[in-house]
Amino acid sequence: MHTPIILFVTATPLVDHFWTTLLEEQQYHIQILSTLSATSDWLRQQSADLIVIRAGNGIPSNLEALNHLCRAIAIPAILLAETLDEARILAYYEAGIDDCILNPTAAKLFVAKIQVWLRRTWTLPTEVLSTTEVGNIELDPIRREAVVNGNRIKLTNLEFRLLYLLLAHPFEILETHAIIQKVWGYENRHDPTILKHLVYRLRQKIEPNPAQPRYIVFIPDEGYRFQPVELPLAT
Repeated sequence: MHTPIILFVTATPLVDHFWTTLLEEQQYHIQILSTLSATSDWLRQQSADLIVIRAGNGIPSNLEALNHLCRAIAIPAILLAETLDEARILAYYEAGIDDCILNPTAAKLFVAKIQVWLRRTWTLPTEVLSTTEVGNIELDPIRREAVVNGNRIKLTNLEFRLLYLLLAHPFEILETHAIIQKVWGYENRHDPTILKHLVYRLRQKIEPNPAQPRYIVFIPDEGYRFQPVELPLAT
């Protein structure tokens, strides 16, 4: 039976001993790393199921480094942070963080959040999915990559889930709450913002001009539509 591996990134392991011990008590294997760079190096050699990043003391003060890490991984990245203003939280989401757990938080709630994300890492084995191709975009489930006009693009877990869902329903408007339920598997009041920034990240990777999206189109008050080619103008 697979024991989940969680990378806990903290510059102050003694201070965060409470959190790592809490996770070890759930029979998870915890690997403590001190920097985002060390985390990237570790993941080049080994796999993991989840990353928990403790904000503060320089982690992650560099949003560019955080974005670089999140773009290179296909597992969820969770930020454990002190109470932050909304602008800072949104900056973390744009950098690639999948969820923020604000501290102080109850131990049971923290563990429950981690358990939910571990279950959500990938509920459907990619081996059973076939390669999907719509228009000039191809999705490779084994490598978890998108191929756009011949260029291979690495996707995170959530980016893959979202694009897979959109490709399965070309030209169809998918309601926001339906996308959230399929991609995240839960709903709360922050979800519309989280989806907005996941779409933003995916557009940065696959759109020729992210500022004027061609493939992933937002339909006000309805949701999102994937269009592999531009729709003809109505006559």
